[in-house]
Amino acid sequence: MDLTLGHEVGYSIPQEDCTGPNTLLRFCWDRLLLQEVASTRGTGAWGVLVLDEAQERSVASDSLQGLLQDARLEKLPGDLRVVVVTDPALEPKLRAFWGNPPIVHIPREPGERPSPIYW
Repeated sequence: MDLTLGHEVGYSIPQEDCTGPNTLLRFCWDRLLLQEVASTRGTGAWGVLVLDEAQERSVASDSLQGLLQDARLEKLPGDLRVVVVTDPALEPKLRAFWGNPPIVHIPREPGERPSPIYW
């Protein structure tokens, strides 16, 4: 797509931040995002957060989802969308946690059960 890493697309890992003021899409670990959400006490800096592989649960990912759910319930300013990508086995629990959000199923291979996506 002829994009420069660190400009339109960037990443954050421990000890390295390859983003800038023009970064539109940033990849980072759940632990780093949790620290950022907890330290800013809000989610106004983002339009969309994609939590991939939610079935790979960790303390950081579960805490992050809890903070994001609290922020959504408090109706903070902005129109934050949270997209959760998960294995179909975890779908009922996440659906209940997020309040029965809209779901998109993405088929993988013929005959394979699709992965649900929430927002």
